Parts: sequence; structure tokens; C-alpha cells
Amino acid sequence: MVSPLDKHFCQLIRAVNPQWKRKQCEDTAYQILTMVMGAWITLGQTRVLREDRRADRLKNQLVSGVAKLLA
Repeated sequence: MVSPLDKHFCQLIRAVNPQWKRKQCEDTAYQILTMVMGAWITLGQTRVLREDRRADRLKNQLVSGVAKLLA
């Protein structure tokens, strides 16, 4: 079952990539949501992971990783 949030992300992805099939949009939506949730966990003010690292450094690492994925 696809959640309303998944459907929303699928619509956004399909707008950018109209040639993609539904399955590819659903898979990509899941991947994006997983990365977003992971970022909230590791970058949030109440983060339980990486407490020993500065938030700006973690953010830079995340942005760098996303840029590599998109390149």
C-alpha cells in the first residue's frame, strides 16, 4: 500500500521525469523519504546519533553525499 506522502512524492517525481514508470517513481519516492527521515534523525536538535559532531559539519556531509548521488 502506498501512503499519501508517497503518492505526493511520486507526483513530484513524475512531473520532473514524465517518462518514468509508476514503479520507478514509487521506488524513488521511498528512497527520498528514507533519506529525509535519516537526515532528521542525524541533524535534528534532539539527535541521538552523532551527538559528538557539529550540526553544520553533518549537514555539509549530507549535502555532499546527495550531490554525489545526483551527479
